[in-house]
Amino acid sequence: MNVVLGKFISTNVKDKKGSKAESIVWDAVKDAFYSRECIAYLNYPIFSPDFNSRKEPDIFILDKELGAIIIEVKGLKIDNIVAIQGHKWLYKDFYMEEGNPYQQAEQQMYSLVDQLKGQEGIDPDFTKRIVVALPYITRAEWEARGFHLLPSAPKVLLRDELTSKGVLDTIISTYLSKSSTLMSVKGWESMIGLISGGAEMEEDSDGFLVKYSYLYIASTKERLWDDIAYMKSLLEKGKKVIILAPFEKEITWFPVEFFSKYEKAYLFQYYLSKQGFKIDEPLVVVDGESVDGLFAEKWFKLFPSFNKGQYLIEHASVDTNLSITAGAGTGKTTVMIQRIMFLISMRPDLSLKDIVMITFTRDSAQEMKKRLKDELLSRYHVTNRPDYLEYAEELKEMNVSTIHSFAKSLIQELGFVLGFGRNVRLRSYTMKRREIVESVLNEYVGNIPMEDLGFDGFRHYELVKIIEGFWDEIERKGLNENQIQSLQWGDANSEQDQKFNELFKYVFPRAEDYFDRLKKEENSITIGDLVRKISQISIEKADALHELSSKMKYLFVDEFQDSDDVQIKLVAQIAHILNTRLFVVGDIKQSIYRFRGADYTAFEQLQKQVEDGFHEEPLQINYRTSKGILDTIDGMFKHWASADHLNYKEKDRLIGNEDPTFGSNEFKLYKYNKWADELNGKLMKEIHHAQELIKQQSPKPKKKRIALLVRTNNQAKKLHKWCEDHGIVTEMNLGGTFFNSRAVKDFYALLEALLYPGYSKSVLNALATPFFDADVLLDYLVPLEGDNKRILEYLRKEHGLKEEFEDYVNQLRIKPVFAVIRHFLSKDIQQRLYSSELSRFEEGPNETEKVKIKQDVKQYQKNLNHMMNLLHQQFDSTNATLYGMYSWLGLNIKTNRNEDEPRIDKVDSEEIIEIVTVHKSKGLEYHTVIIPFTDQIFDFERDEMLFDDERKEVGWFIKKNASSNQNHNKLDDMESTEIIKEETRLLYVAMTRCRERLLIFVPDKPLDQTWSMQLGKFY
Repeated sequence: MNVVLGKFISTNVKDKKGSKAESIVWDAVKDAFYSRECIAYLNYPIFSPDFNSRKEPDIFILDKELGAIIIEVKGLKIDNIVAIQGHKWLYKDFYMEEGNPYQQAEQQMYSLVDQLKGQEGIDPDFTKRIVVALPYITRAEWEARGFHLLPSAPKVLLRDELTSKGVLDTIISTYLSKSSTLMSVKGWESMIGLISGGAEMEEDSDGFLVKYSYLYIASTKERLWDDIAYMKSLLEKGKKVIILAPFEKEITWFPVEFFSKYEKAYLFQYYLSKQGFKIDEPLVVVDGESVDGLFAEKWFKLFPSFNKGQYLIEHASVDTNLSITAGAGTGKTTVMIQRIMFLISMRPDLSLKDIVMITFTRDSAQEMKKRLKDELLSRYHVTNRPDYLEYAEELKEMNVSTIHSFAKSLIQELGFVLGFGRNVRLRSYTMKRREIVESVLNEYVGNIPMEDLGFDGFRHYELVKIIEGFWDEIERKGLNENQIQSLQWGDANSEQDQKFNELFKYVFPRAEDYFDRLKKEENSITIGDLVRKISQISIEKADALHELSSKMKYLFVDEFQDSDDVQIKLVAQIAHILNTRLFVVGDIKQSIYRFRGADYTAFEQLQKQVEDGFHEEPLQINYRTSKGILDTIDGMFKHWASADHLNYKEKDRLIGNEDPTFGSNEFKLYKYNKWADELNGKLMKEIHHAQELIKQQSPKPKKKRIALLVRTNNQAKKLHKWCEDHGIVTEMNLGGTFFNSRAVKDFYALLEALLYPGYSKSVLNALATPFFDADVLLDYLVPLEGDNKRILEYLRKEHGLKEEFEDYVNQLRIKPVFAVIRHFLSKDIQQRLYSSELSRFEEGPNETEKVKIKQDVKQYQKNLNHMMNLLHQQFDSTNATLYGMYSWLGLNIKTNRNEDEPRIDKVDSEEIIEIVTVHKSKGLEYHTVIIPFTDQIFDFERDEMLFDDERKEVGWFIKKNASSNQNHNKLDDMESTEIIKEETRLLYVAMTRCRERLLIFVPDKPLDQTWSMQLGKFY
């Protein structure tokens, strides 16, 4: 017989009256019934026998044990009900004046009986139940009005009962008519067939329902041959088939024309054991059930290529919280996507809108959505199952975003709890924060000279800079106003140091208070606020999370090792309050954002805060790096772990899946004399050698790009100059360069010209950008002797300044700023820039240089698009001012080193050498990785603020006069240890980016507090 478990079908029309109330009840019904033998519909159409009329119950459930159930949902609040007179309900301030919800459902049930009357196998005396659901009214409100005492009042399902138990208890306790016997098997199957239109359910040969996957461990060739036909039928229905066998795959048994498309879609996999084994009968695992005992068998180790970790994660129970340690190159994106495929297969009621996924960067979010869409469309193309197409369409509404975008969406729904309006906006407030610091400092100083206050030798602007920097650090640590107020500053080392202690105690709480009030007045928040404010709501106003439109049944968090304390608490609170199942994935060894407040103990902290606990699983099979390199660097990682510099255990070891190509030439440590300036020449020689090896490689490698990995932007600039001097084409991939990019500076020149159109220097700077087709030659300007008026007149006469520029300046008086700016951005910027770049080469660029120019042009356009997005976030479209934009952008160009340039797809070629910082290399891979600089000192003296683990004690140090408090003396030793660990993790990341070759340059003698110190034992 067919077993129908929790099949849910929605035909709901979005935005119809009452749709939100219906969705609330529908979600509760799905949770209550998903493990029962039933089928349920949201808005099920019931036609009269002649098809001339139709009725549509809000929710219809057919349950084998409970019978037919109709739930009539009303989005009423208690004040909307004036009175209940018999079956008639009188309303006010509602879209209708009166209604008969119970009779309405009753008539729908009788229409269903008419529809089924006379059908073969249907017993007309099946149990019938009717419930009226009021999701906005509580039991206390209902009883306070005395409605529960009315003899005519129907059984109601109130807000308090919208739990799995409450829904079932309410339904069980009421019925319109009750059958004296349970529905027969034949009657049940007939009714299911008529209600669902005869939808087929797939069972395996032993009668098990196959919802998602079929793992088959073969015994003999003969038995496998007998079972192939069944496996083909599963594949055609979109089920995943995995075969583990002790013999080679027979091509004639698995014809390419059928099986290849399923292999490409990741639905069919065949694994050969590395040596033979014997079992009497095939072993079968359906949907991962009871697989642990099977994986414990000794012979299972004969399948090293089968990724046990991925399978266990993908097939874990739908109610499980998962904590995944994903080493470098172990395919965590793949396993996240396959996990989602598993969930929507095992829970047909699950919508992609019920799944939220948080990624570390915008690029990662876009890539994840693309990969999900590709997976769904791939499955649709090989199976023609429309549900995959429907999921692909629904993907548009799935929330895949960065933590800040996710928090912003929550703030827009829940910000009212903290005093913000519904349309709260995101702003940077860079200038305002500085003004607040200046204002609070002025309050403190008054008219007293600095030296009398104990700040001898410090100018006002220097104190502002110090305070602003420390305030940024406080925000990075996620401290709210109350936590700032209660910070423990400890004792000072001197009388002057005590003056700084007193200053900081005064300034920071007041600055935070002024800033908070300003943001509420302007209904705006900063990026740093986003997660803090949502976390504050989740802790102080936890019930507000129930008001969210998204039910968030599953929350996936990528790169969880880079979460800070506030983010960890937010994830834990969501799990606790909304009963959300968690999937957190990352790698402690790749936690390299401590300077942003990331806590590399994030997994440990989360497990302490989530009551239900986690199933932990490592991913160890590496699909990136050569086995030979992995074996070599494993010894280094173990050595660092023994010194307590790296969290690295046996479960962290990366197991290679890629065979070596270059033998002893794949990993090299090259020594150089630091004081003899040998590095430049040796490095250039190895770059040329690496390029030649890739050109000669056969078969052609999967990746060709060569990367020079560096620690700092200054190192990158030095390498760029060295390569340029040797005729090597490079591109820079550095962090925080967006506001210094050419596109942003050109845009700033355009704004300046629009703001000061009568200033010829500003206009000439703008005309030199790709926004204009004006080639103004210096030779024609020299005779004008810098005369502003004559220059502008010349530009009008010879370069169409009036038509191309001044007419648009005049439009600024009547049109919004954004409308005028769009005119300049809609021109053929890319073609102009490309032509301009080509003209720089006297003899014309070679093919490699042309490729590089095309990439630069694409990056320029993408940066412009990102620039406009940031401006729209910062300024209202209708009220933005040119001066406001110009000032904001100018300040960011000077100070903002956090914003990254958006990523573009790059040409895979060994001819263009990528110079990339380790932080920017996260998630990337290269054919050859070269690490040129291992002599950079880890730490250097600077202004700094340090906190203890509880974020209660604070220490500070000011470089100019070596001032500090005693807390800093204590915390500084801990900080030094943590810096070594962070730098070791950075080196780990750098060394695990390569596919086929890893080259590291080291000074003749290892230097303390440098990467060479960590590598010293090995050369």
